[in-house]
Amino acid sequence: MALIVLIGIFSFVTSCEGPEGPVGPAGPAGAQGPAGANGTQGPPGPTGNANVIASDWITNVWTVQSNGARTHTNIPAPEITQAILDKASLFIYFKTSSTGSSVKLIPNPLYSGTTGAIVYIIDGFFQIGTFGVFTSPPAVGSNGIEVSFPNSQVRYVIIPPASTGRVRLPENPEDYYATCAWLGIEP
Repeated sequence: MALIVLIGIFSFVTSCEGPEGPVGPAGPAGAQGPAGANGTQGPPGPTGNANVIASDWITNVWTVQSNGARTHTNIPAPEITQAILDKASLFIYFKTSSTGSSVKLIPNPLYSGTTGAIVYIIDGFFQIGTFGVFTSPPAVGSNGIEVSFPNSQVRYVIIPPASTGRVRLPENPEDYYATCAWLGIEP
């Protein structure tokens, strides 16, 4: 009986637990496991615009011609090559001031704020290495663009063709902000 009591006391003493100690430091990292299998091919992404070229906004410096037309020519555009002229889509946008938010694709008529009549039409052209803009002579009794919009600006956007030789155009290139969003360029 003494042996049973002794075994009971020994079991009771060894089965008691004390408070839990602090967590020990992390062990060393294990060896790198084998590489997993390649995943399935994802769907093709949207057509990119990495080759779209957009100039900064350029403040116009107008010259009055002898016939009354206004011109701003020989604006540097080094990206315009013969290949770009032959195959790309080229746009010129116009805004009436550096702080203006109304942007128009040219050619575009400009109207009188008082009469609503066309005062002049602004248009543009591209040449290798340069581009330019011009207006018709202003309507009788109207100021020229250099007076009406002394801080007007222009910007060109070039969309080169894809490798297939085709150019995908914005749905409505006249909507400047939608075109910038479509092409992924800063307005």
